[in-house]
Amino acid sequence: MLMHQDRIEAATKKLLDMWETGELPQAVARTFIEPKGDRPCDKWSLANRLLMVAHDTFDARGFKQWEEAGRKVKKGAKAFYILGPVTKTVTREDPETGEEIRRLVVVGFKAIPVFRLEDTEGDPVTVPNYDPPVLPPLMNVAQAWGIPVRYAPKTGRFYGLYHPVRDEIILCSHDEITFFHELAHAAHNRIHPLQGVVGVIVLIDRLIGILRESIGRQIMRGGINGVVHVLDVGWP
Repeated sequence: MLMHQDRIEAATKKLLDMWETGELPQAVARTFIEPKGDRPCDKWSLANRLLMVAHDTFDARGFKQWEEAGRKVKKGAKAFYILGPVTKTVTREDPETGEEIRRLVVVGFKAIPVFRLEDTEGDPVTVPNYDPPVLPPLMNVAQAWGIPVRYAPKTGRFYGLYHPVRDEIILCSHDEITFFHELAHAAHNRIHPLQGVVGVIVLIDRLIGILRESIGRQIMRGGINGVVHVLDVGWP
């Protein structure tokens, strides 16, 4: 237990030193894919964008919004619901000046029906291409396993995710370490269904090291890789 704590403290000190000196390794300095276009969903909250991804789409809008875009919702299509704030204006008196102050406050939330792009028809919608100029190494492994890999703009605070039910990888970053991370999840899921957090992170850290070494990439040492992966906990 003491050795484990020492490693945590050493990794933490290393990170702090790197931030202070500006020597942040390229493998850690991952970047999000920025959205292209002016989709209404680009302005949604993190929670609503995650709901959209959970419904297997990267563009969803209300009935009238699709009509404004020249498209109609297909007959029989079912909406999914996002959350919209319910607000009201409250008035109070400033105790110092006696002036009346008005402000808008959120008092609750309401369900708003929206429809996926895939459930509409009509005028063509320009779908930006977010694929990198050059696909990362080992993409052929995902293809051989029949795992779809989709690149998309940032949808929250995760760089990528592997969906074990749909057996699909979604990447919100072009950095290859993100792809290796999710591919390792897919490999683990084929050996043993994903469950737990600590054990998965330790195993994924080792798998990524094997993947990077197999293609001649430099392997990060000293616990830094583990810290990066902790950022992705909860998005297997």
